[in-house]
Amino acid sequence: MTKKNLLFGVSALLLMIIAGAGASAAVRKAQENSAESSEIFTEETAPETSASEAVPETQALTEPETEPETEPETEPETEPETAPDYDTVPLSLPEIDKQEAVLSVEAEYADYSDTLYLDNTRDGYRENGYISGFSNPDTDSIKAAFMIPSSQHYDVTVCVCADSPVTNALLINDKTIGEFTISETQHFVRVTFSGIYLEAGQTAVSLQTIDGNFSVDYFEISNNTELYQIKYRNSYDLSDANVSPNAQKLMQYLSQSYGKNILTGQYTPSAQNTELEDIYKITGKYPAIRFGDMQCYSGNTTAEQSDIISACERWANQGGIVGLMWHWDAPSGIASVYADETDFSLSDAVPTLSIQNSEDAVSYQTDTALMTEEQINTALAENQISESCAAILRDIDRISEALKPLAEKDIPVLWRPLHEAGGGWFWWGADGAQSYRIPCTDA
Repeated sequence: MTKKNLLFGVSALLLMIIAGAGASAAVRKAQENSAESSEIFTEETAPETSASEAVPETQALTEPETEPETEPETEPETEPETAPDYDTVPLSLPEIDKQEAVLSVEAEYADYSDTLYLDNTRDGYRENGYISGFSNPDTDSIKAAFMIPSSQHYDVTVCVCADSPVTNALLINDKTIGEFTISETQHFVRVTFSGIYLEAGQTAVSLQTIDGNFSVDYFEISNNTELYQIKYRNSYDLSDANVSPNAQKLMQYLSQSYGKNILTGQYTPSAQNTELEDIYKITGKYPAIRFGDMQCYSGNTTAEQSDIISACERWANQGGIVGLMWHWDAPSGIASVYADETDFSLSDAVPTLSIQNSEDAVSYQTDTALMTEEQINTALAENQISESCAAILRDIDRISEALKPLAEKDIPVLWRPLHEAGGGWFWWGADGAQSYRIPCTDA
């Protein structure tokens, strides 16, 4: 099987790299191509095997009597499945006409449903008042019409107020741009969606009621300037100055691609690469990045065991880029990544005091991440760390040990642990930012 045509497009992707991993054939190949190149080719060749090697010879002492031989039935040969061949479709980008623009529509002059009403009992509104009464998603609506002067990127702002935190949505030309939450209550606040591309001509901005219970004062559209001020560099330094040479090469490749290309990637949950092969059968191309999950390497997991690391090695050897995330089952207690399904608490794992050791009458603070198993056991016995803390340290050691073969073979990894930590659905984010602030003392 030939691994060919790793698919690339046009824009930017920049990801974290685990220190100590290195570059793949895809990186080396890409660096040989010109800046205009959009494809990377790699090959996987099966080793040649002679007939004598494939079937070892044996010699019988005597030949038993046998029935007359008959011709075995053979199945008709079938052609191997080949990927379809598609014509290349050129991408076109709209022409940007940068102009200064600040457009505003007061809510009372917008088109709103009869279920809403003009109010002026709050302070801080502009002109005649603001529109209130949002409560029913099926009946409440408001839409402001704008004439966009030029095709470019804009910031779209809505000025709103609520008595308690509520979430609702902004739409442009009846397409949802995103939800917004009013967290500052009792006064009007500006909520802005930045960098939205709008074509010249008529545009409608509207609000969709989700929680309701808010008021809107005005809508505003202004030209975005930040996007056009972004400067793309050809080099981004890694935080670890001692990172492996191949990791530096991968970072250089990503840096050179930033703002110019898109690297396609696909998550696959097992070592069989089912999703990747399906993509090849349909498109004739493989994604550039294979994303996997280290969940099965956790110490307290019920996940099905799979040799993810070997699959990563094969992908790198075939010219692909390796990406890994970690759905970290709770290190102790009920095994789950979800906060509402486990009794594990990150806040219980954080030491309440800095860990102090004494050596030759000199006090110093121990880096818990570098503690050996013996040091973990000692700190646990002396009540310097909790069982939860010890479980976290041991799980980190397990994952480090699992990743070690990739580092030893100088294979780079786009490493994504503790993903979505800003939310409260995973146990590593449920206790908030405070759990990541370990107390320190002067030492």
